[in-house]
Amino acid sequence: MEEWRTRMKRALDREPGTKGVGKLLLDSELPPGAEPSTSRGGGGLHGDLLPIHPALVVQGLEGITKDNLHWVRFVLVCLDFLYCSAWAKPVCVPMGRTLGANQKVAIQRLGSQVDRLIARKEKLPSAKAAASKLCSKRFDYNGQPVDHMKDLDATKVIKAWPRVASAAVVDLKDCLPPDLAAALDNPRQYLLPEAELPDRHRGSRVRASETEWHKIVRAGYDRGMFVAVDDSEVPTDKRGHLITNGAGAVTKMKKEDGRDVEAQRFISILCPTNDAMRLLPGVQDKLPYIGQLTAVMAEKDSYLVLDSEDLQSAFNLFRMPLEWAPFFSFAQKVRGDALGGSPNTWLRPGLRVVPMGWTSAVTLIQAAIRHIAYSIAKIPPHGDVTMDDELPSSGAYTILYLDNYDEIRHLKKELAEEQAGAPSANHVKFIDACNSLGLPRNEAKQLCGSLTGALQGGEILGESRVLRHSYDKTVELIGLGMGLLVNGTMPEHCLRHWTGKAAFAAAFRRPMYSVLQEVYGVLDSSKAGAHLALPLPVVDEVLVFTGLLALAETDLSSEISGEISCTDASPTGGGCSVATAFKSATLILPDPVVDENLCGCCQREMQEPAWRTYPCSRRCGLRMCSLACSRAHADSCTRKWWHTPAFGERFSGRAFPFTKAVALKGISTQPPLDYDVPGDTWDYRTEDGKARLDEQEADGDLLWSHWSPTRITFLTDRTTGYWDWQGHWVDGATQLRDRRHPEGLPRLKQHLGVSVRQANALAKRAARGLTEANRRGRFASLEHPYYSYLWDLPEVKALQGEGWYHSVFSTCCHGGSRETWLCVLHNSPSLHAVLHRPECPGHDNLELPREDEDEDEFSEYPWALCLVMAEGVYDELNSRYSEPFGSLPLNLDRLLEHQLRGATKGLQQDAAVQWAVSQCASFLEKMEAGEEKEHFKWLLRHAYHTGCDVRLTDRGDDIMGHRPGPYPAFRWLWRDVLSYRWREPQHINVLEMTAFLTELRRRARSTNELGKRFFCILDSLVSFYVLGKGRSSSKRLNRVSRRIASLSLASGLIPMTLWTISKWNYSDGASRKYEPQ
Repeated sequence: MEEWRTRMKRALDREPGTKGVGKLLLDSELPPGAEPSTSRGGGGLHGDLLPIHPALVVQGLEGITKDNLHWVRFVLVCLDFLYCSAWAKPVCVPMGRTLGANQKVAIQRLGSQVDRLIARKEKLPSAKAAASKLCSKRFDYNGQPVDHMKDLDATKVIKAWPRVASAAVVDLKDCLPPDLAAALDNPRQYLLPEAELPDRHRGSRVRASETEWHKIVRAGYDRGMFVAVDDSEVPTDKRGHLITNGAGAVTKMKKEDGRDVEAQRFISILCPTNDAMRLLPGVQDKLPYIGQLTAVMAEKDSYLVLDSEDLQSAFNLFRMPLEWAPFFSFAQKVRGDALGGSPNTWLRPGLRVVPMGWTSAVTLIQAAIRHIAYSIAKIPPHGDVTMDDELPSSGAYTILYLDNYDEIRHLKKELAEEQAGAPSANHVKFIDACNSLGLPRNEAKQLCGSLTGALQGGEILGESRVLRHSYDKTVELIGLGMGLLVNGTMPEHCLRHWTGKAAFAAAFRRPMYSVLQEVYGVLDSSKAGAHLALPLPVVDEVLVFTGLLALAETDLSSEISGEISCTDASPTGGGCSVATAFKSATLILPDPVVDENLCGCCQREMQEPAWRTYPCSRRCGLRMCSLACSRAHADSCTRKWWHTPAFGERFSGRAFPFTKAVALKGISTQPPLDYDVPGDTWDYRTEDGKARLDEQEADGDLLWSHWSPTRITFLTDRTTGYWDWQGHWVDGATQLRDRRHPEGLPRLKQHLGVSVRQANALAKRAARGLTEANRRGRFASLEHPYYSYLWDLPEVKALQGEGWYHSVFSTCCHGGSRETWLCVLHNSPSLHAVLHRPECPGHDNLELPREDEDEDEFSEYPWALCLVMAEGVYDELNSRYSEPFGSLPLNLDRLLEHQLRGATKGLQQDAAVQWAVSQCASFLEKMEAGEEKEHFKWLLRHAYHTGCDVRLTDRGDDIMGHRPGPYPAFRWLWRDVLSYRWREPQHINVLEMTAFLTELRRRARSTNELGKRFFCILDSLVSFYVLGKGRSSSKRLNRVSRRIASLSLASGLIPMTLWTISKWNYSDGASRKYEPQ
């Protein structure tokens, strides 16, 4: 490694151009055929795009020249590394000895991308200059620069400020929408309530001498940026101390006469004010993000033309109302003559312009430029680009970002060349609006009808229709990467510096983000300021990312594939299905099958009468002979994709009669949980028992859970003695609780204390189960003896009020043979109606309990009581569901609700289900047969801000508005194209990602698909979010992400993922083809 560093350092000291970097990094080659192979038939027989042996790339191939040859080879080395070896256990993937047709097309594409990088003649910095650049700034964990605050130098500060009469030129209220302008009228309404104010605010000082501060304030006053404020108007903390702010400076380099001059950016340290104020209403989290623009669709026969305008020092252009100046006052006073007063007085200066350090500053400036553009300049708003909102469908794209106005237009080649240098009509309107308001613009940054130009750290190449990482930033990042590699040890902030800039570069081709893995682990574990010797995995990542920077771009003219995919994985296999057209009819309920008096599961002839058999919960027409068959039938039911509510019993008793009674009513049931269930023992006291309960509680189909925890320690008559059959007196059991101590008496014997604590845990878990069920919109019930101390537990007493019922009855009133008073706490009016019998009229021939009878042993419900409770459960669920389970009439919304309810953990609450139903109904309106291409374009316009997925949602402010809406994949006419068995077991999330990778491999084999965008539907939210982000913190998932990245970059394929629920994923059947029968 040291030898390599020395050689690289000597080469860098010659300051090579970008064209020579490829040859510099790829100084040796492997001859074809030397690679390992695990394929019996030799390499290259599978038709996959990767890996490609770099030695097969030679001059004469289409797209390969003497200038780009070494770069393309090095790019392929990096892609092959990601595809085969970029993890702890590399895989051996055979390489072909000749190039396939798809590989030749991919190499040609790579050649054109490298050509764009090496077309200019910029040189890389020397090793010393690169190291100096890396150390020039400190960066935090997110790659944001951390500048040390410096003392203010008046000369340098004034050099960075606008000229006199160029600052504070416009009243901010005149440039805001009415609601935000009204919010500025009363600043004190945004102060925190007195109870929430800090006891003592954080102090902040002005970093300047008295003389320098006087010069700065005087210059600011001359420009209208500072005013004098009265101390009586300055807000105070709880102790009455004035909440004042500090000031400091950070270095800012300016160009003067073609040379760099050091100036200082004036920084208002408004931490004290920010701690005491609420945010103003606004959308500062909706600023346009460059990644979303990668979803722009450009026509092949058009050019992209860029217009751009930049306001000078935007935060200093707008005057805030005078009422706000006391909130932006400074801790250090100044002689009065600096603020237009007497030199014999001392005045407190306050800012009149928008302070950059204020938490609401971005909100105001962004609102101002939008108001200027759309309300004053009258630019049509239909071209507006806002984070996570739908992209414009046609015409120009207007991107407003604080002080920047940018407009992207599609023009025919001849028209673009003719209008080069001329501003667009909207650009002229914006210039006129700025001139009428007196807002100074930065003429040096103006672009009019330009075919190339900078855009938010990126660059538009109009003729190529490419959005890429800015060329200057790319060259800089290559130099920084080489600087990291050739230096043995460097401070940790140098690695942060590089990582932050690399992460930004990945925004232009999101899969590249997966390369960054070990760097984050090193940064997380290293101490601030420590010197690092880069581990080899980090060296690999820096080198690979540097080699792939030529691919940090998106071809905006990439077509959309007319074939949509869906992938899925099961523990045994994976599958993929594709579609090209919509179905004419969807969501049709299958007709019931003929009942031939055979069990719908085991096919045995029914021996019991119909009322003693178990009907299918989806009313498919079949009946089952046992509870086990009833549950097993769900997987083969013709209506298995239709949701049916499930019932789950906890602490069910040995024979679980309540569960059986519920199943006889045609309600789906979970396996009953109890320690005494034969062959299926469940013990909540174990970790496995807790996990099994949590799994059943998380079941999306569960709609009713019934709890009946152990009674013995909660009984109130444990001290009652009795005479046994021999006439001897037997003392009662030891008292364990009383009304004052429902959780157990103090100083119990050890074994009794253990029993009490275990019983408490069961009871409290039951109470928590009721609370969670009610929160999720489900039903739940808790049964115990009426006089039990359980009802005095705080967790149970909290379950009171509207929506909760206490049904009190004696078992004899519901067909039982004894008078045993019970209470059921629940949230179902139907169950309360059939169960509540607080007064017993008296019954004859009742049994009396034996004196020595264990209460828990006789706690199993009488069969007649089970039938009554099952009737209440059925009535409640039946009244809330439509066909096939319930009695409500069928319509589209209810059909969708049937499909969506319980499909995921998040789709259990009524509000979440109704939101998803409304979303799906609106999506279906956009899915007309014959309009598939337009639908694809509509989906692309709804790309998320990363540009990699489509999150169909109403973008609401609540938590549901941030969820991806389930895509109605059932509308497509699907056919299976892949079905395969896994070679070895893996975590299901890894398998889901691998299934997506397999479909990407299939598409990359076709030359007709290369370079296209395509949509793929997943039912795994984990995979959906990982693919949308581009990487995962899980190394096992990121391993697959890297293989996906390498294939996507090599092929030019741009995957766009959608999420749907499992029952709408057609490829589920293909993934389960190899499951044991």
